[in-house]
Amino acid sequence: MKNGFDTGMASDEWYLTYHGFDPGDEKLRETLTAVGNGYLGTRGAYECECSSYYFYPGTYIAGVFNKTPSSVQGREILNNDFVNCPNWLPVEFKIGSGGFTSPLSMEILSYSHRLNMREGIMERLMVVRIRWTSHPHILAPYGVHGRPASLCASIRFHTTQLFRPYHFPFLHGR
Repeated sequence: MKNGFDTGMASDEWYLTYHGFDPGDEKLRETLTAVGNGYLGTRGAYECECSSYYFYPGTYIAGVFNKTPSSVQGREILNNDFVNCPNWLPVEFKIGSGGFTSPLSMEILSYSHRLNMREGIMERLMVVRIRWTSHPHILAPYGVHGRPASLCASIRFHTTQLFRPYHFPFLHGR
């Protein structure tokens, strides 16, 4: 057993991985899986949702801050707080002739959220069942990354239909 534990740890030491979807844990997971490159930082928020009770996407840019005064023991102190810049993450897709939707509105069969700390890449893998059919699908968005600095960040989605073929149009931004 010790040998299996040692080799398992060696292959996974650069990853922080969460399995299963729990909306109540998402803000903590977003914080712990944030990536950046010294110029741009992005929380590990879910790409298909906007800010809400469960999600708090954040994009922070070096040098963009708000200098606000606070009263501390009767003295006014100026604080430099990061500004949450516009959310560049939102992506929607549709299946067939249906409307644009989020995979979170479907039945989630499997979910993992992983930060690759060696490469600076946040990844998410989901298997969902579409409500109007019994055929499950894999949706695997590979998230934002922090290298190289000149590239800033990008989102790459990969979809695979397990049984019945569908057309998946994507819509970026809202």
